[in-house]
Amino acid sequence: MCCTARTWRTARASTRPSSAPARPPHPLCSSAYPLTADVLPLMPPRSFVRVSITFPTPALPVILNLTAAFLPYASTLTPFLAALPAPFKFVQHSRAHARANAAAMIADADAARLRGNALYARRERRAALDAYDEAVDSLEHVEVLGYGGADARRARPALAVALANRAAAHLLAGPGQDARKALADGSAAVRADPRYVKGCVVSFCAVGMRAG
Repeated sequence: MCCTARTWRTARASTRPSSAPARPPHPLCSSAYPLTADVLPLMPPRSFVRVSITFPTPALPVILNLTAAFLPYASTLTPFLAALPAPFKFVQHSRAHARANAAAMIADADAARLRGNALYARRERRAALDAYDEAVDSLEHVEVLGYGGADARRARPALAVALANRAAAHLLAGPGQDARKALADGSAAVRADPRYVKGCVVSFCAVGMRAG
């Protein structure tokens, strides 16, 4: 799924004299980057390798978790990763693990969406948006990390619903109303599932509000 934030530096880096000027922290030391075959919008494997090698001090994560999206490449990846020096290690997750993770994330998203719906009915815009944000984040996580199976296929229409609901929350009358964000979410809902009519409806409402 992702590489841990804690990294180790190469022997070459450790031989740098103590009097050498301080260098900026390696980006992989301070944050975790998802690394899967489907994660091009975040950090493609090629970019991950390039950054690890070329940033001032080469570095690798201590633990690299690979999603089931990497299974087709296991015969090539495994010998390479196994040859990297300690303390680096990697874990290849199975399709069963992917399905379990996807199902749990979709369940969490459903609960957050329902909570958002109740808040929307009470016209509590900010709290409803927070709940819909949680739902959208969970469903996008399922897609970005390349989880497979029937549960993952459920994520796209569920994502369309969560996005359309968030668009509707942006359109609630009162302080904080934002037709631009509503249009962005409505359009994203249409892209996620063109058959979901509410995505089109909230988009048209947002366009009309901006025109007015």
